Amino acid sequence: MNDSGAGFRRSFKEWDVEAWIDAWFYRPIAELVARALAPLSVRPNQVSFWSALAGLASGLCYWQFSYPFIVAGGLLLSLSVVFDAADGQLARRTGQSSEIGKLFDNVMDPIKATAAMFGIAFGMAAVGHWGPGWPMPDNLSASTAIWGLGWLAGLSLPLQVVTRNAWVDRYHQIGKGRSSLTMADITKVREEFAELRTRKGFWLEKIVVPMVSAFSPKDPPAKPTPTPNPEYVRRMRPLIRLWTFYGGGQQFFVITVVSLFGAPVLGWLYVGVVTNVLYLLLLGTTILAHRRALAAS
Repeated sequence: MNDSGAGFRRSFKEWDVEAWIDAWFYRPIAELVARALAPLSVRPNQVSFWSALAGLASGLCYWQFSYPFIVAGGLLLSLSVVFDAADGQLARRTGQSSEIGKLFDNVMDPIKATAAMFGIAFGMAAVGHWGPGWPMPDNLSASTAIWGLGWLAGLSLPLQVVTRNAWVDRYHQIGKGRSSLTMADITKVREEFAELRTRKGFWLEKIVVPMVSAFSPKDPPAKPTPTPNPEYVRRMRPLIRLWTFYGGGQQFFVITVVSLFGAPVLGWLYVGVVTNVLYLLLLGTTILAHRRALAAS
């Protein structure tokens, strides 16, 4: 494979659904990781597991809540995002893309987000403040300030990511006539797992897949493949580009940066307040544009 120019970016996602922070920061680093792992017998889902482990380690560091551990927590959080990008890039580079891989992403991604957010909250609660040099509000108890803002940020992040994924998938399905980019097809997962059981695979695959499959519909209805709709793509593309800001990478990047200054609370404020205001405006605009695009197509 050509590793320069366009060849280097061949394992990236399509530009219109790729977050800018991913395209210019996380994915170039992840591509180096994927390139180093490609000759080895490392499976993409193992890299997904490393992403979850880095997220858990990030949460444990935040829980200690002294400045060195806050910095370490932020760096480990970004490392988890690099691994999260590298798993898909390794899969595309080595021809191992699969629905089980999507399923692993669906399962592992919430682990690192939950670990980081609760790690920060428990760490703050243990020391009774928002961070070195960041005093608590006089009119709020420490518990109210910490857990109120913590729950707001902790619930906002997955909501933003799920909404972003839903619009990106709708854009891909209606506009480009393709299957979901983010959500695994449980029927194909079961087919791939039946084949996986006949050969050596990653041990965690043989635990996660049956667990998820057990709680999924036995025979989900088949989804018809829509005809590509170029007019829908043209009208919706600018808004989809904006939704890429809500893929999780940007939020984690901000939390990492403010953690370097010992102030993860600023990351909470960014996720729970700033991005939520913009999220509501973007959601309303996107719903209106979606209806108009369908009517015009």
